[in-house]
Amino acid sequence: MSHSACITADAPEHKPVIGNKMYHCTSTIAVDSVQKTYGFDVLLEYSENFFSWKKSNFTINGKTSFEKADRLYLHLTSPLNTIELGCKEGKVTALYQKKEITKEWERTKAKLQSEYSGKVAEQLIEAYDRHYSSPGKLIQFLQADGVFQLFYRGFLNNHLVYQGFSSGIQHQLFGFSGVEPITILGNKTLQMEGTDLKLQYLATTQNTKDDPLDITVDDNFILDPKSTWIKKATATIHNKTNNSRTTITLKSKQPWRRTR
Repeated sequence: MSHSACITADAPEHKPVIGNKMYHCTSTIAVDSVQKTYGFDVLLEYSENFFSWKKSNFTINGKTSFEKADRLYLHLTSPLNTIELGCKEGKVTALYQKKEITKEWERTKAKLQSEYSGKVAEQLIEAYDRHYSSPGKLIQFLQADGVFQLFYRGFLNNHLVYQGFSSGIQHQLFGFSGVEPITILGNKTLQMEGTDLKLQYLATTQNTKDDPLDITVDDNFILDPKSTWIKKATATIHNKTNNSRTTITLKSKQPWRRTR
């Protein structure tokens, strides 16, 4: 790894340049010997205090025909396939188009109540209804989105750009311990790989008696050196407390496009 004046002759901006990019994403969740892989295309758009996604073309374990329980899950989350958020430093501060999301959920809920019966389905519909009815709960749910969190962990800083290494980098993980986020602490390294930037982030939770979770995060990014947008990325989150592992991949399907 180079530790010269800077990693590249023309050091990149610290945050991705305003624009959008289409990706294919997979999210594999494994608990003990059982695992399931969700796949979808996602169009991401970013500016300094704005982030949006449009998800489509869903698969589960590589298939487009789904079992009844999987169809139910996809229907429950379908009003959130197109989302626009206000953000600051990777934290959701506002949810736009809330009225449209609520209307779409009411239509979806009515359809699900007519198609699905049984205690489990009813409980799931009621649980999601509480989320859609509460802006605060809905923001917490969106904050835990794996792609959203991975995108913001791919940001650079001065030390990385000029020295290739930055220690003590903190990020917050959402969706692993109820409402409250978990703080992870680790190191980032940056180097050239061909004409691209290679970024790695290795981090762990800081265990306390009140928070015994033991989680490791291993992020690997290939970034465009001019826009610093992700070309491809893999995140592996290992929760040793319950022996679960989540692996998220992003791979670009089109060039980055400036939107402003």
